[in-house]
Amino acid sequence: MKRTGLLIFSSLLLQPGGVFLTAGGASTVQEKGPRAQQDEPGEKESTDRPQDPNSLRPYWKDGVRLETPDKRVSLKIGGRIQADWMWINEDQAVRDAIGDQTSGSEFRRTRLYMSGDLYGNLSFKSQFDFAGGATALKDVFVAFKSIPGFGNVKVGHYKEPYSLEELTSSNYMTFVERSLANVFSYSRNVGLTFYNSQLDQRLTWAAGVFRDTDNGGTSLGNGVGGTFRLTGVPALDKQKDRLVHLGVSYSLRRPSDGALRWRQRPELHLTDRYVDTRSFAADRVQNLALEGAVVSGPFSVQSEYTHSAARSRIAGDPVFGGFYVYASVFLTGEQRNYKASSASFDRLRPRKNFAPGEGAGAWELALRYSTLDLTDRAIQGGRLNNVAAAVNWYLNPVARVMFNYVHGDLYEVGTTHAVVTRLQLNF
Repeated sequence: MKRTGLLIFSSLLLQPGGVFLTAGGASTVQEKGPRAQQDEPGEKESTDRPQDPNSLRPYWKDGVRLETPDKRVSLKIGGRIQADWMWINEDQAVRDAIGDQTSGSEFRRTRLYMSGDLYGNLSFKSQFDFAGGATALKDVFVAFKSIPGFGNVKVGHYKEPYSLEELTSSNYMTFVERSLANVFSYSRNVGLTFYNSQLDQRLTWAAGVFRDTDNGGTSLGNGVGGTFRLTGVPALDKQKDRLVHLGVSYSLRRPSDGALRWRQRPELHLTDRYVDTRSFAADRVQNLALEGAVVSGPFSVQSEYTHSAARSRIAGDPVFGGFYVYASVFLTGEQRNYKASSASFDRLRPRKNFAPGEGAGAWELALRYSTLDLTDRAIQGGRLNNVAAAVNWYLNPVARVMFNYVHGDLYEVGTTHAVVTRLQLNF
């Protein structure tokens, strides 16, 4: 599958006549405020010759863009590279309980994708990840837009509509890893989702049915469920540099093969999992997430509470929970970019890109506290608390360097200290 995926993406880069990134304008429109701007086309080419309606004009805007003269077909080719290095030290008690944790490095994500809009009422995306030497299916879907009575419909393999933190792309996360509480997010599965927005995209909703699948998009056992998310922006000023976001997500499902398991690392992907419920019999599980965020110029605060309740006669119907809160500030005056259509955060654009003698890029400081409790009734999965501090340097809209310090406290066992750096390129 890995060889096939590479051949697919190689063929997509070649246009009829051998033209690829030969000529075409480049958009210089900058996004301002926390609400995302619509993508602008490249500069118009000046020519008196009639254009072939089936031709594709290439240009650059945070990735390779292609569009027909009438703009009824537009495509984007892109990807991401996230290279991580970690240095770690843990108490002897943690080594005895969990095992020796070693420093190391990895390519956390290496992805390629193509997405696009077709004829005004269809959109698609096909994305694969090659990190770790294996090919994994990520977003592979088709969406039907503006259907009367339904709004929009998406079919394929993609993220379930659950949790602000989960739905914000790893390209735009404030920290290297998501919080401990993210353990209850199901991420990507095969499903069918209806979604729409109202009130100038200040109110969004999405509801879908999903089957649990593996990294290849193949269904695993009989796991099936329904997931719903509702968000609103009750406060938004005229300059769009201040907003309040609120949301709720809910998922009800039957676990695969009647077994449920939650486990989590201390916000460090290269470590073992510190808390683990182990597999236990359950015939139903309900997950709930309450989310909120406030953006005020360069300052922002974001928080979520997550909750998982299992119906298990053997384990006594255990209930687990997690929580995080973090604050961030841009020392160079930028602000987090809110994408109203998906009710999540999006690409940041520095006021001045990094260039010697011209600009310093964007600099961000952030601090997060998160906690996770996987102990209840007959399940003794453990409790974990985390504090993470971040320094992020955005060189330009597609490149950044991240520095994280992570302090993990395994309840009644000991602590772990780690420093993680990431070099990221996404386009």
